[in-house]
Amino acid sequence: MDPQHALGFGKNHCESRGYSWPLVPLELRQASENYLGTHLRRLPCSSQFWLESAADYHSPSYPNAPLDKLGLPFCGKDSKKNYFCSNITITRLQTITTWALLILVLVKTFCMKHDYAVIVPMANEQQDFIPFVEKVKEVLDETPGGKVYLIVDKVSVDNTRELCENLQKEDPRFQLVWSPENKNVVDAYIKGYRVALEHQHEIIIEMDAGLSHDPSAIPLFLRVLNEGNHCAFGSRFINGGSITDSNWKRTVLSKVGTILANILLGTRMFDMTSGFQGFHRDVVEKFAHYPLLSKAHFYQTELRYLLRHTRFVEIPIHYKAPSPSVSQKAIKNSIQVLFHYFLKRISFQSTRIS
Repeated sequence: MDPQHALGFGKNHCESRGYSWPLVPLELRQASENYLGTHLRRLPCSSQFWLESAADYHSPSYPNAPLDKLGLPFCGKDSKKNYFCSNITITRLQTITTWALLILVLVKTFCMKHDYAVIVPMANEQQDFIPFVEKVKEVLDETPGGKVYLIVDKVSVDNTRELCENLQKEDPRFQLVWSPENKNVVDAYIKGYRVALEHQHEIIIEMDAGLSHDPSAIPLFLRVLNEGNHCAFGSRFINGGSITDSNWKRTVLSKVGTILANILLGTRMFDMTSGFQGFHRDVVEKFAHYPLLSKAHFYQTELRYLLRHTRFVEIPIHYKAPSPSVSQKAIKNSIQVLFHYFLKRISFQSTRIS
């Protein structure tokens, strides 16, 4: 069995049993050291991995075997210690036995069953509804096992609700959650989490509609949460993240908000205000009925503060700001909640969920 047929066998073995073949093998140290003579080490900044040969992998004596053909992305560091991704060569595999053992490890260890939910509050999303749904469908096709809950309330005055009703009739992977009792956007998020819990999903991801968040990042959230992390937080301010189509005032507000939150609350995150995030079921069970103080945009900051002692990873995301500004009422609520937790912190009464 040659390398390509071996990997093909492993992939088909997973998919035929309803599993998804992971993009990146996760814990290949033992197999690498014993059979390939290489070391797989985890980057501290994200869930990406880099391969370091036991010898100098740039040596011309190694055969040319691009890692992308083996399904192994490579991330390394350049001379300035910046992380980058590229294709490198890997030491030649010695025997068919080596490949058989390697594929056996991959099939047994890295086939992951995905049971996940994506919750999306929808408010007057008629204009971008179709392109957003099409992108989400692409992700669901590539990563089976997902269910999308579209939370709609009375704030939506266009045809968003009707579009969601028609969509769930056409595609059972989408479900409309009509929640007229919602008083604010935080109520919409929490309603989505509670519905996902009722349906026994193991992983729950929260994102915004209107293409402000890119659905193609969902598999990365799943991968991180399948690595043993409790929380995955989207970040616009780490390497690989970005903000586009945004008013500069809103960008400054997000960055200043992150700095203030880290200083006053003692957190150490690169982005404290992003709304793209994912959690394991047991974490959601702890905050789904927690008395959150936020009524608007500070909700994500409050949640990250409360979950600061869990095992989390920040994931680079691309964000498009749908509106040029944030309401004064939302800013006022953010300041009130921020200083509420700050005062509790300096009085040694810090609150947390863990």
